[in-house]
Amino acid sequence: MARFRFFMMFLLFVFSVICGVVWGNPQDCDYRAMSSWSIPSELKETSGVAYDQERTWLYQVNDSGNEAAIWKTDIQGNKLHKISLEGIKNIDFEDVSIGNCGVLGDDKCFFVADIGDNRQSRRDEKIHTIHIFDLKSMSTASSIRPMSSISLLYPDRIHNAESFAVYPHRPHAFLLTKDYEGIFFKTITPAKLFRIDLNLVSSGKPKMLTEVGTLDIGTLAGSDSALPTAMEFSPDGEWLYILTYKNVVVIKNTGWATLAAPFPVTWERGKNFFVIAIEEQKQMEALAFISHDQFVVTSEGRNERAVIYNCRPPALRPQ
Repeated sequence: MARFRFFMMFLLFVFSVICGVVWGNPQDCDYRAMSSWSIPSELKETSGVAYDQERTWLYQVNDSGNEAAIWKTDIQGNKLHKISLEGIKNIDFEDVSIGNCGVLGDDKCFFVADIGDNRQSRRDEKIHTIHIFDLKSMSTASSIRPMSSISLLYPDRIHNAESFAVYPHRPHAFLLTKDYEGIFFKTITPAKLFRIDLNLVSSGKPKMLTEVGTLDIGTLAGSDSALPTAMEFSPDGEWLYILTYKNVVVIKNTGWATLAAPFPVTWERGKNFFVIAIEEQKQMEALAFISHDQFVVTSEGRNERAVIYNCRPPALRPQ
């Protein structure tokens, strides 16, 4: 009987390892790649993606060194259409998001975050805003002028950032830094999360960011090279999905996004954060939700693919 019990425990352990489950450390997410497609060559330096659920269009941008433009495709990367942005430059577009416009009530806007600063020397980071209705009507036109550009100021020092997301239910936007320290030997520093109240901004007037908290992404992700490159709130606003070079770190909105609770200072895997092990590509740079359970990840580089994943944290799965 003892041998049988030992044998069964051994089989359970082997099975758990195969399935990615270790006793006391449950698998965070059973992801599944639903589909994928080759990213068009015009988007070889894609750095941000957002999905319009009403029209089922993907909107993407390239990062520094490329023209200021939005590229629209269908959900499979087809029907490519370029929309040039008038009156602005692409210093370093790093992320995009669709959410509440803020000053326009419940209207939806498309936000382009020009926040990249690898040298940590910029003082001209901006968020460009386009009304979603204007963007949707761009079926044949080739250019559009943003209705506003928000200048940003950090409360502490200059930062590099690549992750920006608008909270789904309130006019709050969030920015996550990606910083280094040192000149010859660079050391990765913990990321800082900042908030922008979109109700209190106006074009041309600098907006001071509010620090929310600090995240040691490398520790949460389990890899020192897991730097944050994009982020997006789940459609219900309960989770913030942070894309890294290695995986996706998902943190729980415990009320901090609506100012109902302070940002957590301790993190417990399986409770207030999860990790999703996705297919690692060359340089994963953008993430967007296309439904409550599905998100798309795009990667920078030639001959890279966009991949749609089906996944939700265990706490959101039907019981």
